[in-house]
Amino acid sequence: MGRGVWKARQRDVELLLDEAEGEGRCAIAGKRQRDLLRRRQLAGDLVRPFPSAFMRRVTWEGLSPEGQCLAEIRTVGLLHPDWLFCNGSAALVHGLEVPCADPGVVCVTGIDGTGGSSSLHVRRRALKRRWVLVDGLRVTDYEQTVTDCLGSLGFARGLAVADSHLRKCGDTVDGLSRLVRESQLMGAKRSEALRTAYWADGLSENGGESFARARMLQLGFARPALQVPIADPVGGGRTFRVDYLWTREDGARIAGELDGREKYWREDMTGGRSAVDVLCDERLRESRLSMAGVMVVRFSFAQAARGDELARILTAAGVPRRVE
Repeated sequence: MGRGVWKARQRDVELLLDEAEGEGRCAIAGKRQRDLLRRRQLAGDLVRPFPSAFMRRVTWEGLSPEGQCLAEIRTVGLLHPDWLFCNGSAALVHGLEVPCADPGVVCVTGIDGTGGSSSLHVRRRALKRRWVLVDGLRVTDYEQTVTDCLGSLGFARGLAVADSHLRKCGDTVDGLSRLVRESQLMGAKRSEALRTAYWADGLSENGGESFARARMLQLGFARPALQVPIADPVGGGRTFRVDYLWTREDGARIAGELDGREKYWREDMTGGRSAVDVLCDERLRESRLSMAGVMVVRFSFAQAARGDELARILTAAGVPRRVE
């Protein structure tokens, strides 16, 4: 291959990657670009999260797990326009929160309700479902997606979907429960969906907070109040909102805070501040909460996911247990 031809193919690949990133998806390798894309993947410049699909590593690693899943869904939708996305994949397309999303896997069903064989990257469901077109993707319709997720994703992930539904649509717990009762869910899935709807709360700000709250409830801790404002004891009219708040019978208040590394580097969360500035603000905030008589207990998403570690942390802090 001549040098001029090689440079031309390099330019073609850059344009291919640029176009895909602009559309929020992976680049699809054609015959002419496949070898070059694979070489760049082996060199570490690109990632290949899905067969024949590539993205610049720096772009991929800058996405959240949910963002990575959406990029894959858009790519698969372009490769297979007749596929119907369902469950967690459809929820992401509808703008709902799905924590612990699994990059590299999409959930689909046939338009006619047939399933087919699952593979490493594709989970197939045999579901007869209504569908709509969202951003060029065939997905189960919104109400169907919500109830499917509540019945099949498990309590912790399902609660995140339920919370984000309430937050997105301004629905109530009663309205969500009615949606479940009117759905096609039956048996254990119906019971699971109704139980999840009962605990839903639109005040939860994101899927991680919902997931952690579900773990607390599963571990038997009392239901916390969410996003409670605490007045700054120094004055000035400033308030600090806490992720979770428990008030014990003796009047003691315990605030739970879900820690995530993203708030130190993601621009949409730092507000243009440096990581050091964010950390200093956190220290000031925590000292003011302590002055207000609120104990602050911090834990990570990983600790919440493990469960036993979260239980030890909350127990040591004196968080009350739920009385059935």
